[in-house]
Amino acid sequence: QVLLDDRESGHVSGVTYKSYFHAMGGVPKGIPVICLLSLAQASAIGVSVWVAEWAESEDQGASHWLPVFAALAFSALLFGTLRADYSMKVLSGASQHLHMKAVQRVLRAPMAFFDGTPLGRVLNRLTKDVGFCDDLLPLTLFDFLQCFLMVFGTILLACIANPFVVIAVMPL
Repeated sequence: QVLLDDRESGHVSGVTYKSYFHAMGGVPKGIPVICLLSLAQASAIGVSVWVAEWAESEDQGASHWLPVFAALAFSALLFGTLRADYSMKVLSGASQHLHMKAVQRVLRAPMAFFDGTPLGRVLNRLTKDVGFCDDLLPLTLFDFLQCFLMVFGTILLACIANPFVVIAVMPL
């Protein structure tokens, strides 16, 4: 007798996020990802602030503006590249770890599982899940973290520039 495929819909549970975080490498790999994302964002904000100061300066021809701008731009490029490279390595490692766990579970499944589950369904499930973990999930998570830090950095910069913005931001 062929077993029906279990489907779940709705929100993603906290256990799922926790297992992905552990597959990613946990805190030892998560902290460098957050630090590199933060440094890249801080460098990009630093470039913007420096250009704004340079544009408002009365002595725009001074020799210190360009070298500092170049150093900030280089640091933004460097941290942005390191951020993307390290994040994708960590997130691809999570995908590989989850795939290996899934394959191990299928290989250790009792014979009754294979008697009741068509082989095509097992292959489709593994390839769809691996494709999702390889292609969509790392980019989505990376984009989410990057956008979150962009918004955080923008709000922080607005609060520094105008302290009264803190009153408007407090409810958020």
